[in-house]
Amino acid sequence: AEMGLFYEQFVENAPNWLLAMECYRAAAKGGLATAGTKLAKLMLAGNTGAIDGPGAVAILRTSAGQGDGEACFLLGELYEKGEYLPLDPVASTAWVRIAAGFAYSRAENEYGLRLITGYGVASDPVEAVSWFQRATEQELPEAMLNLGALYEEGIGVEKKRGEAARWYARAAKAGLRSAGERLGKLRSQLTPEELQELEPIQ
Repeated sequence: AEMGLFYEQFVENAPNWLLAMECYRAAAKGGLATAGTKLAKLMLAGNTGAIDGPGAVAILRTSAGQGDGEACFLLGELYEKGEYLPLDPVASTAWVRIAAGFAYSRAENEYGLRLITGYGVASDPVEAVSWFQRATEQELPEAMLNLGALYEEGIGVEKKRGEAARWYARAAKAGLRSAGERLGKLRSQLTPEELQELEPIQ
């Protein structure tokens, strides 16, 4: 798997997709789930000139069965788009939920969003908050932004603009530009007392 990454990024004349895929395939056959997921992503991207969607799906299912959260998440995306798998919101969200259960931060955030919108699952804003919080524990800026939005609007939590601003600030500090824009807009509306709540993370 490390050699696959080497051929993707570090060797002279990188990337060498064919050699990278050979390495990932060998590692996947050896039981390394993350290598299988990397291989499937290259197959879906068509880096070697041909896209192999059905083959990638089969590999993703194997990696997912071995407990790789990213593989589960990617299966959820394919069901959402209807690419190489039937368009199925329920199946899509089920796979995202499984990925979130493996502590894959992008899935934790995405499952929170689906609990807000009700895509493929019953809407539950209170539970959504808990999934956004899990993703923020892994320092995912998008989850910080989403959690801030819930505090700003009072969705699933008590409305607290100061707390919303704190989450926007954290997301902006992590490099999420849209969070900085929302923070700037919200700060102009805060009372002096609410602004003081920002101090611990400034």
